[in-house]
Amino acid sequence: MLAHFQEFIYIGNGENVFVEDYAAAVDGRPIANVAVVYKNEDGKTQHLVLNRRPLPMLQHFSRKLASTSLVQSARSTVPTRRMPTATERFPH
Repeated sequence: MLAHFQEFIYIGNGENVFVEDYAAAVDGRPIANVAVVYKNEDGKTQHLVLNRRPLPMLQHFSRKLASTSLVQSARSTVPTRRMPTATERFPH
């Protein structure tokens, strides 16, 4: 388990998007996150935006996550694709 605890606060839930704010502790050190989740017409996650802080903990968490077996197995099964630009995600 990467996080010792997680506390979620759901800020909003729209038709195709929701926002959550959560705090956690990794190796006894605090890390916080704001997530914006965009859903497609079927209600499945289409795009995810994460803002983790503070930066030193983001770096620590990323190194720890990269070493897990979950990430190692996902690397071999998830196809690489180009991320859409903001204009593509939010056309006028």
